Amino acid sequence: MNDAWGAVVAGVAAAIGGLLGGWITARSAVNQALTEGREQQRNWLLDQRLAAYTELLDAYDGVKKRLQDLITAQEDPFIDDNDPPSREIVQAIGRLYENRESLALAMRRIDLVGPRSAMQPAVEAITLAVEAAFRTRLNYSVANHTDEERTDWLRALESVNASQITFVEVANQVLHSNDL
Repeated sequence: MNDAWGAVVAGVAAAIGGLLGGWITARSAVNQALTEGREQQRNWLLDQRLAAYTELLDAYDGVKKRLQDLITAQEDPFIDDNDPPSREIVQAIGRLYENRESLALAMRRIDLVGPRSAMQPAVEAITLAVEAAFRTRLNYSVANHTDEERTDWLRALESVNASQITFVEVANQVLHSNDL
């Protein structure tokens, strides 16, 4: 009879050990799956942010090029103040508007992938710089400008460049941060 009880106790102990071992293994597998899932989500978010930031920089380069094109577009020297702008100026302004729309779209995408608290000030600085440069350009004539108008234009372009540098710095901080 003692042998029977010994076998029962050994069987119960083996069952408890098996259950405990199975529970530990299952818990470990769940934890590993959760960790891998978080890592995959982190990598996906980093990829989305990198794509959005790159899209913004591409659109931003397009806007800068179009601003420069607008400066180099030639006005007709025989045009009267009441005449409409030249075809070249109208086309340059149209291309600039198209690039500004691409920039606005990229900014909205960044608003989605964020992080909003870090990126919003950098994106707003870009918006303000581009709008200021555009307004300054509307008052600037290559052939007939004052030193003050030229200084304002150069200052506006410098602001555009500075806001791009700031954006890149913030984007790098976000992309290389451990906090997501």
